[in-house]
Amino acid sequence: MNLTTETLPWYHRRHHCRGGFQNLEDERARPLSILKGLAWSARRFFSGKTHVPPPSQSPDAAELRRRPERLRVTWIGHTTVLVQTPGFTLLTDPIFSRRASPVTFAGPSRLAPPALSPGDLPEIDAVVLSHDHYDHCDRSSLEALYRRYEPTFFVPLGVAAHLRSWGVGPAVELDWWQRATLAPDDKAGPLRLTCTPARHFSGRSLFDRNTTLWSSWMIEAPATTGPNGPAPGEAPVRVYFGGDTGDGSHFAEIGERLPPADVALLPIGASQPRALMEPVHIGPEDAVRALDALGAARAMPTHWGAFDLAEEAVQAPAEQLRALIERLGLDERFPVPVPGEVLSFGAPARERSTELAAPLEDEPALEPAS
Repeated sequence: MNLTTETLPWYHRRHHCRGGFQNLEDERARPLSILKGLAWSARRFFSGKTHVPPPSQSPDAAELRRRPERLRVTWIGHTTVLVQTPGFTLLTDPIFSRRASPVTFAGPSRLAPPALSPGDLPEIDAVVLSHDHYDHCDRSSLEALYRRYEPTFFVPLGVAAHLRSWGVGPAVELDWWQRATLAPDDKAGPLRLTCTPARHFSGRSLFDRNTTLWSSWMIEAPATTGPNGPAPGEAPVRVYFGGDTGDGSHFAEIGERLPPADVALLPIGASQPRALMEPVHIGPEDAVRALDALGAARAMPTHWGAFDLAEEAVQAPAEQLRALIERLGLDERFPVPVPGEVLSFGAPARERSTELAAPLEDEPALEPAS
């Protein structure tokens, strides 16, 4: 296996700060008092909302072990997505546990079971992590995947230390606008993963906030396999994994600098109340705008239905998105699957020039926001 990494021309370090990382948006303009946070917690606890988790389907495990024609995407639940191309199979932010928590007896419990278990999966070549929160970087799930499949893990800066402490690896750690190319000996054509910006935060305790990076990812793989590799001029498969993110200029930035994705996996849940969640979680309307900014051919929603993480009921984001895409006529571009539903994509996204993307001049890192 041959692994190489590169730094893209527009790489910068403005999101680096003393002790860790920060978003590029000036969030000091949104002061959040302890009283407001406590009031929100009380409203959430006593709201009496009724959760209606989505029904799950049981995908055909034998069918999932067959190569897709071009691209097959299966939503397992939350932001865990099985991405299959003719040559590679990847898993994003795997969580199969009953709780998103450091302990088994407390913390957000799962309202909708994962559509697949680690043992149901086809051979996994790579696991892609967006950040280190418990509902995205689940230790027991990562350990189970490592023991069974020994995939390569792709993570943002700082997250590899968690995996090493759990005996999980190898882990390829990247900064925003860095790219890794993985060329296994038994594959025709390489797998490329570009670490791209997001707007969020990180931390697994009260004492390590923002000491590791958060990110989105652009995944690129050959559309066909064979002894001679891809055919000349054949567009590769591209999947954008949004991870967990608030709204921001990064969607347009990615859309300008990278070719369009066949499908964008965009989070839509845990977005209410907006006064609290707007910097860290996009909602359905934001996701539709992100689809346009990215220039992706299609999108699929994630980050809803499994865990109660915000003020709205877990089914609300999908209900709002369905109404929105029906009103806008986006039904074919933005389907809303249930866990276990398999989506297949044949035609590639339309290519466009990326020559307009000019390198950015580096600037000194900002001080941490108070």
